[in-house]
Order: sequence, then C-alpha cells, then structure tokens
Amino acid sequence: MGERLGVITEGSLTKGLTARLDPGCLVEDVRVGRFVKIQGDKYDFFCLITDVMLGAASQGVLHDPPDPTDQFLRDVLSGTATYGSIVVQPMLMLNKQPTDAVSADGLGRKPLPVRTIPVHFAPVDAAGEADFDRVFAEPGEGSWVIGTPLDMDIPVRLDLGRLAERSNGVFGKSGSGKSMLTRLLLCGLICSRKAVNLIFDMHSEYAWPIKDPGSGR
Repeated sequence: MGERLGVITEGSLTKGLTARLDPGCLVEDVRVGRFVKIQGDKYDFFCLITDVMLGAASQGVLHDPPDPTDQFLRDVLSGTATYGSIVVQPMLMLNKQPTDAVSADGLGRKPLPVRTIPVHFAPVDAAGEADFDRVFAEPGEGSWVIGTPLDMDIPVRLDLGRLAERSNGVFGKSGSGKSMLTRLLLCGLICSRKAVNLIFDMHSEYAWPIKDPGSGR
C-alpha cells in the first residue's frame, strides 16, 4: 500500500475530486502529475493529481495570520485550522472484490472506464508498484518497461502482445520525448518478436544518420 495522503471531501466525476491532506502530509511534497489511488467501498480509483490548494477552516485565521517566526503557533494551526487540499481526476477504476461470475473470465481484474465516484472520506494513497502493475502490465514475459512516472521511482510496464493487437499513436508537445518513447516501443516489439515493424522515417529520427546528404547513401 502506498503512502497515505488524505481523504475525499467533495467533487464530481466531470470536474474532479477534492481531497483534504492529512496533517502529517506536507503540501510541498505533493506535486501535480503524480498518480494516486482512492480506496472506495467497491472500487479502487486510479487517479492523477491535477491541482494543489491551500484551505482554512475559518476566514478569521487568514485575516490574522501568525507571525512567520512563531513556528509553534504555525504547527498548532497546521492540519486543523489550516490545511492543504488536492484535486484528483479519476482515470480508471478497478474492481476491489470481483464476483465469481466476473472473475471467471478475468474481467474482474481489468481496469474499467470511470463512470462513478468514491464515497465521502474515502482514503487517498500514493499509487504503489502493485497498482501500476494492475493498470498497465505485471512483470513477466511479454511485458516491457518504458519508464517511470513523474517524481515516482516505479517502473511502468506495457503488455506488448496487447499493444501489437491495437492501433496506437504517440502524441505530445515538441520536446516532450515522443521520439524516445517510440524508440523504446519499437525496441520492445523487436526484442519480443511480437510484431514486424515497417518504419517510415521521414526525419531520420530512428535510423543511422545519412553520411552523404548529396547522394542519400
């Protein structure tokens, strides 16, 4: 289980969910782009942090803030009168206890599209390696590590067999690493012999540089 961060307090499926951070969770340690897991009653929700906020239980605290040098008073207020919050966007949901009818064909462990939200005060934890393995692919033959999430030392694996069965694309802004990710995917497909690759390299990104630009050799 990952590090405990807080609990869900409000939100919606379309606008995201707000979680109040626990008193022991420093808001500066929480970053946008990090993956978390919400433990609902029936489902686990795999989510992405989209915003970090500061809140207060009473506006009076904000109207008369403590002196920056008074660390004791700041510690007393932190987590009770003042607190941090995060906004998370559910990306996938996972069946916590699949029924026998569902688990017989393996559907109980497959990620599902998000069509509901967890209950009030559902615990929010940092996503761990087991959560990533369940969402993407578990270690073993046919899985390929393509990198680690932002600010997390956890390998992200892909099932190359399923990847080769579907139409896929790599999209992103200039300089975001599209070419590097494509190289990793092609390398995995070649090493695993899951597919034959026909590459149209229009900008010489995936082959050796042309030694003679004039002749093209």
